[in-house]
Amino acid sequence: MDLESQIITAIREKRQMKINYKGYGDRIVCPHVLYFSSAGNKLVHTYQISGYSEHPQQIPGWRPFQLSEITDFSILDEKFEVAPGYNPSNRDKYSTIIENI
Repeated sequence: MDLESQIITAIREKRQMKINYKGYGDRIVCPHVLYFSSAGNKLVHTYQISGYSEHPQQIPGWRPFQLSEITDFSILDEKFEVAPGYNPSNRDKYSTIIENI
């Protein structure tokens, strides 16, 4: 299954994912929205709960990841609840929503 399909499955089933972004290290994330930005990039908006971060003091926290920069990924068995601050109607961020919780 390709990355986009895996993200859609994880969003629908509210399952955590392990991703590697730009080859820096694994991160555990809770994917909430798969979308296109206003610049036309395909991104997944996640709530990162652990793993690598350039700003570890901000974990847990919201992180957008561009799909083209995700180098490895898998769906985990662990489920998640909707994270604090989730706003599916944020049209400033989500130009076109592909899938969301």
